[in-house]
Amino acid sequence: MRKTVNDLRKQLCEEMMPFTEEAAVLADIIVAYSLCIDRSTLLTITHIPVDDKTEAICENMVRELLNGAPIQYVMGECWFYGLPIKIGKGCFIPRMDTEILAQKVMELLPIEGRFAEVCSGSGCVSKAIMANRSDAEGLALELYPKPLSYTEENLKEFDRIEVRKFDALDPDDYKQLPKLDIIVSNPPYIPTDDVDMLDSVVQCEPRTALDGGEDGLTYYRAIIEYGDELLSEGGRFLFEVGFDQADDVKALLEKKGYDTRCYKDLGGIDRVVEGIKC
Repeated sequence: MRKTVNDLRKQLCEEMMPFTEEAAVLADIIVAYSLCIDRSTLLTITHIPVDDKTEAICENMVRELLNGAPIQYVMGECWFYGLPIKIGKGCFIPRMDTEILAQKVMELLPIEGRFAEVCSGSGCVSKAIMANRSDAEGLALELYPKPLSYTEENLKEFDRIEVRKFDALDPDDYKQLPKLDIIVSNPPYIPTDDVDMLDSVVQCEPRTALDGGEDGLTYYRAIIEYGDELLSEGGRFLFEVGFDQADDVKALLEKKGYDTRCYKDLGGIDRVVEGIKC
């Protein structure tokens, strides 16, 4: 007798329960994904039998999870600002807090303005901007081959954005860019010595997307220093920052003559720092 959807949900939940408090939620996500439906639909078909192929897909996904892979890597995608984002090993996983960064670019970018996203990773911020500001022009800039491939995949439907290989720490790469209204970045910002103390699931993500140098500020310094000349008067830097970095990044911008302000995330932490060129 074949297992039903509900039998499979319970089986996967029992397999994962000793390892995670989210076993029931993950079981539903996995079964829904294997059936190409959403979780709300899943609950309406719990009595339907599942075939051997579906069961095998689910078992493989659970095996990957129990081996430490993030659920986003296992599924090959996640959601950001209501949009599907292709994702996989070697690429930083988008976080909900970063939606604030994308929202601020949408609000502050002039009509038909041009932005560049430095350290674009999956390209999630650029995709959110382009999906909601069709008048904009953009550049998505990423150095490493694996995330660059996801940037290209996630932005392929948009004609008004260009994806480029780009080293945020190389001043010569900035000389190839046009004038910009906004430079936006969620760069690596974890201090080097702290990276090895991160949760094991986070450590599955590429170190190059996490390690921000000795004090976590290496990329901010470079982007501000080399990107300054690209911004027209009234242009802006918009940065995501770590939970205790807002004051340090503001100081870097103010030293360059920028007016600054901060925007808080849903937890009340200063998460986005804006620098306005006077």
